[in-house]
Amino acid sequence: MVNLSKSLDFDTQAGALIDKRTGESTQLTFSEAAVLSALLEHQDDICSKESLLEAGWPDRVVAASSLLQCISLLRKKLQPYPEIELKTLARRGYQLTIRELDSDVSETEAPVRNWRPLVFVLVFMVAISSLLGWYVGDYHRMLQSSKVWNGSITKSLIIGSARGALQILTREDQAKPRSTSWQRHFTETAVPHQHFNQFKGFGLTSEYGHSVALCPDFHQGHCSGKGLLNITFPANERVTLDLPAFLKQAEEMEERIRYNRIQLPKAPEVIEGELVEQIYQGDIYFPSNGRLLIRTDHALSLVYQDANSGVLSASYCVTDEDCITSPIKYRIEGKFKRYDRTIGSDKVEVFQVEVTRKNLFTPESVSPSALVFYRELRRQSLSKETLYFYRLHNDAETGLWILPYMGNTLAWMPRSELKM
Repeated sequence: MVNLSKSLDFDTQAGALIDKRTGESTQLTFSEAAVLSALLEHQDDICSKESLLEAGWPDRVVAASSLLQCISLLRKKLQPYPEIELKTLARRGYQLTIRELDSDVSETEAPVRNWRPLVFVLVFMVAISSLLGWYVGDYHRMLQSSKVWNGSITKSLIIGSARGALQILTREDQAKPRSTSWQRHFTETAVPHQHFNQFKGFGLTSEYGHSVALCPDFHQGHCSGKGLLNITFPANERVTLDLPAFLKQAEEMEERIRYNRIQLPKAPEVIEGELVEQIYQGDIYFPSNGRLLIRTDHALSLVYQDANSGVLSASYCVTDEDCITSPIKYRIEGKFKRYDRTIGSDKVEVFQVEVTRKNLFTPESVSPSALVFYRELRRQSLSKETLYFYRLHNDAETGLWILPYMGNTLAWMPRSELKM
């Protein structure tokens, strides 16, 4: 523990600033803690940019902008402590100075004491205003929207000869769903996909039907991202799904036409970017007896501007197996706020999106099978409602989402990242 001033300690082991007045801790990143340690070691001296880059990013090659961002964030975290000053010396480097503030406050204490009753009233009024603001604000709206979800129940699902867990999300405005709502669509004679040996599934029921998202290779809480399958069955119709034939048809549709795909290299970059875009891409299939198979090609992008807010964009491309629908394209972009919620015993992330831009590209033709999807996207393009995206699972390879599409729809999608 390093004593920086009368108000602040620096816990070098935990990489945190400790306010001695309140006991509150402000966490530092590895680079921020290393740069601060280097500045303290040479307190009142000028530290070159090169030496600070070497201290903050050992054995790595990073852009000079990484140090600029690090210094900027350090200044914000040190801002409540005016006795600590982090100076920029043009073309020379940075300098950390710590001075003790004037302790002779006897002349100013008396007036402050006289104002204490008024200060108390002001604080009380601000607290009431904040409470009212919270009640009608974004957070309260998020709570109202997400409370419809009760939690989940886990049932078993059989696909061919493989048995896996199906975690069904329940809602307070619906009767408790049964696993047969999904099981009835998978024929007993279907031969499972080669990776369907330890699958994990999630299911939910919405206005359109029964949605299921499957990870064929799920192990110890991690999804490999191979062979992901998202299907939504109509609510009042039993679709007898011949899985091998369906997978072959889905593969042909994906090879024939793809709108939202972007291939990014898997190798890690050596330059640390200031912003990182998380990209999720996947398909949802809507089979139905006697109608064309509908596929919706989804892309979801998140760019964080701080820990819990940023920009979200989503793209939807709808087509059918015969390419009659040519296609229906819809894109939205908006500012999101992220919240952690516990629904039942399940931890989820809620992304509340205020949409700032919408684009619906009207196709030349729409098949009767795809008309309901066009109506849904047309309705959404005219609506001003706040959208809610729920992330149920997230790892290095994949993300599982509830999308505000056709009521609510599940999509388990591969994940990639782009540093900017």
